Order: sequence, then structure tokens, then C-alpha cells
Amino acid sequence: MNPLSRDEARLLAGLSFVAARRGKLDVAQTILDALRLCRPESAMPLAGLACVMLSRGLNDEACSLLDQAVALATDADTQDVQAIRALALRQAGRALECSRAVRALGSHPVAQALAAQAAPIHSPAELT
Repeated sequence: MNPLSRDEARLLAGLSFVAARRGKLDVAQTILDALRLCRPESAMPLAGLACVMLSRGLNDEACSLLDQAVALATDADTQDVQAIRALALRQAGRALECSRAVRALGSHPVAQALAAQAAPIHSPAELT
């Protein structure tokens, strides 16, 4: 049994995002680290930690966390985690992987925004 319900975990994750937006990255990371211990099966804390890493310019670390988060994501969370991963790949300068991630997201709003930005065009052979 988890010490936190799904709703409690979402509340804490939300608080961590508020802290991060206010520049309190250490507070956000502390909340997310604790959430990760309480809900190790959840992709949510990993995705949140990845956002903190992106804010710190640790793009490769963020991508690694998001790869783990994708593996844990439930059906309801998969597209959102994949969208954050696409953003992280773009920020990490991994254009080819980002293009693949954007294509896989289809009509997700993040995919549309990334596709609308000036991005290198890759041939279909490169994307497979």
C-alpha cells in the first residue's frame, strides 16, 4: 500500500511545479524526491524532476529521467510524459530524436507547437 493516494501525490507534484515556477528549484526537487520514494511506480515524480533538471540546464539528465518516466507512465499519462520528453530532447539539441518524438505524439498540443517552430527537416529515412 502506498503512503500517499494518487490525489495526494498529484497535489504534492502540483506544489513542486509552483515552487519551480517561483525559482525554488531546491524546494521542488526535495518534494519530488520524497514523492519518488513514496510512489516509485509513478512516472509523475520523474517527469517533475526532469523539468527541474531542464531548468538547471541539465538536459541530458532530464532526458534520462524522462526515458525512465515513459517506461512507468500509465495510459493516461503517456502522452504528457512523451510531450515533456520531446521538449527535453529539443532543449538537449537532439533534433532527430525530437522529430521522432513529435511525430509519435500526433496532434498533442506540444507536438503541434514544436512542429510549428523552425526545426531542421529530416528525410523520412532519417526518422525511421
